[in-house]
Amino acid sequence: FEEVDCKSLMTKDTPSEGVLSAPFNAPVTTTTNMILMYNPEKVSDDAVPKTLSELAEPKWKGKVGIFNYLSKWSKWWLVLGKDKGKAAIQAIMKNGALQGSFSDLSNRFMIGEIWMAITQSNFFLAAQSKGAPAKGLALRDLVEASEGCAVVRKGAKHPNAAKLVAIYLASPAGSRFTLETAKYGNIHIPGNLDYDIVIEAKKQKIPVFFTSRDQKFIEFEESKMYQEWMKEVKLTFETL
Repeated sequence: FEEVDCKSLMTKDTPSEGVLSAPFNAPVTTTTNMILMYNPEKVSDDAVPKTLSELAEPKWKGKVGIFNYLSKWSKWWLVLGKDKGKAAIQAIMKNGALQGSFSDLSNRFMIGEIWMAITQSNFFLAAQSKGAPAKGLALRDLVEASEGCAVVRKGAKHPNAAKLVAIYLASPAGSRFTLETAKYGNIHIPGNLDYDIVIEAKKQKIPVFFTSRDQKFIEFEESKMYQEWMKEVKLTFETL
C-alpha cells in the first residue's frame, strides 16, 4: 500500500481514533460489532439471553443460530479463556443450535426457523431493513469491534482521487452514507448502532476488544497457537 499521512488529511470533524495506525496507516470507513439478534415476537425483552451460557438453556433448544467462523471463535477464546470458550460452543451446540455463516443465519432467522442468532451488526440492520421483526443486544461476555479501512494500493492510476474517497468515507458524512446504503456503522462516530454498542458496553464494564488494532490480536494471528486453536474450533463444531 502507499504510505499516506491520513491523520493530516482527515476532515476536522473526523475523530483521530478513526485512523488505524497498525498494521498500516489507514482511515476506518466501516465497523461491525458482534450482537445477539432476536425476534421480539418469540422472545420477550425480559427473557432474552444476556450471556453465551444462557443460550444453552433447554427452553431455547433448536431456536438459536451460532456462527462457525474459526478465526472469530479463536479470538473469542483468547478473551474468554480457551476452556470457557470451548465449553460455550459445546453447550450451545448440544442444545440443538444451528451453525453457519452470517448469511445462513440471517436467512434462517428471517424465515422463522430460528428465533435468535449471534451475528454482526450489519446483518442485524439488514434484517430490520427488510421488515424482519428483529432486536439486538450485546452479550455480556464480550464485545468484539471490527474495523474496515480504505487504503491506496501502490501503482494506483489516480492515487489522489483514492485518498479523497477514503477521507470522505471516514468522515461523519461518509459514515451516514455507508450506514444508509450498506448498513455498516462506524464505532468512532456518533449516530449509529456500532457506536452505541461500544459506549454502552464500556458503561456496563463489558470487555470490548478491537481485533484490528490491539497488539495482542495482531501477534496472536501470527502465532502457531492461533493455527492450532482454529483447528480445534473446527473439530469442536464437527463433532457436535
